[in-house]
Amino acid sequence: MSGLVPSLGLGLLAAVVTAALCPLLPGLLRRAHLLDAPGDRSSHTVPTPRGGGLAVLAGAVVAAVAALALGPAVPVLAGGWVPALAAVGVAAGLIGLVDDARGLPPGLRAVLQLLVGTGAGLLVVALDGVSWVWVPVAAVALAAYVNAVNFMDGLNTVTGLHAVVTGVAFAVMGVVADATGPADTEWLLPAGLVVAGVGLGFLPFNGLSGGPARLFLGDVGSYGLGAMIAFLAGAGFLTGLPLEMALAPLVVWLADTAHTLVLRMAAGERWYLPHRTHAYQRLTDAGWSHRQVGVAAAGATALAAVVATLVAQDALVWRLVGAVALVLLGWAWVKLPAWLGHPSPWGAVARARRG
Repeated sequence: MSGLVPSLGLGLLAAVVTAALCPLLPGLLRRAHLLDAPGDRSSHTVPTPRGGGLAVLAGAVVAAVAALALGPAVPVLAGGWVPALAAVGVAAGLIGLVDDARGLPPGLRAVLQLLVGTGAGLLVVALDGVSWVWVPVAAVALAAYVNAVNFMDGLNTVTGLHAVVTGVAFAVMGVVADATGPADTEWLLPAGLVVAGVGLGFLPFNGLSGGPARLFLGDVGSYGLGAMIAFLAGAGFLTGLPLEMALAPLVVWLADTAHTLVLRMAAGERWYLPHRTHAYQRLTDAGWSHRQVGVAAAGATALAAVVATLVAQDALVWRLVGAVALVLLGWAWVKLPAWLGHPSPWGAVARARRG
């Protein structure tokens, strides 16, 4: 692991830049009238500046510039992967910034996200020579996960902790896959630590101490982080990361989003409108704090990554057992609020409509 020290340095740089810029943003965002006002479907009680994702993206960009400068002398930083990661995050984040400031029609927003996903796929083709057939797959997958992170970004600390845990998970899994199989995934070490770093730098300003958040990510942050995490997963898979390892850090977010969307659509709801029926939101209704939900989601994500890493190099039967375990983990997450006395209301509505 000769690349560990420079990769840690890159992640630390991303964290420091993000943390240094966050205190400058609340006043600027208030003057720009970028505030989230509390409402019946929100989980906060005071108007809070949204747009903290600008600091997150800046942290990623500075880390990318450092990777470009050091790449010729540090092999793990060569290849252009960290700059590609930052470029994808910035492109998605700019869409989110416009959405924060002016709002975008759902159709136009979806088209723009698909274009970013297409660009991400083309970057992987250019960097690793994978088949062009993966480009449309990348477009849809990235757009889907960007929206999943946006849907799940409704509580303090949740998305920041998700970035930290998924970033570290992909960094570790990239090294493991590179060392134990015919993979070329060592680039995930610095790229994953950059994502973890920006998440870590943002967390102290998003209610990590348990008090009110000083900043929300906003769409600029949730779109940017969603795109970067999707890039880690998709490009990691295309460069040799086993499928279960690529998907494991996304299991909780995908399960919560898919479960809620299916029930809402079955109940005849307009799925893109604000609501409070995600599993993570219903956990707060059951009495959990924002931080407790964030830690629980992060813990479940870390567990999923460990399970996938343990079975990915084993015989097929054990890989199937691991896949079943990941599905059960996602199922347990979406059922947890019901076990605590707060089931989703949309399930009953959907059953009534079918009846």
